[in-house]
Amino acid sequence: MSIIVNVNVRAKPGHAEALARGILEAQKLALVETQNQAASVLRNADDEHQLVIHEVWDSREAYEAFNRRVFTMPEVSGLMHMIEGELDYRYFEMVG
Repeated sequence: MSIIVNVNVRAKPGHAEALARGILEAQKLALVETQNQAASVLRNADDEHQLVIHEVWDSREAYEAFNRRVFTMPEVSGLMHMIEGELDYRYFEMVG
């Protein structure tokens, strides 16, 4: 069963646009994974510093395996200084 992953991310002041662009670039790495079905970045319409990384994977295990690797990549590790607080992971299954 497919798993939908939403990661809530808060950009530090002055970094929202650069962080969003960087995440979009980093998602290109996910899109070449055979078990990744879709990837996008959402911005809160009322708070430009609040972003959601939205991805659809074949399984939670596939996502978690990729996620363990991705934080060692310079494209991703270079973005971490722009993030305020912790990443908040949410996993969803389609029900209809």
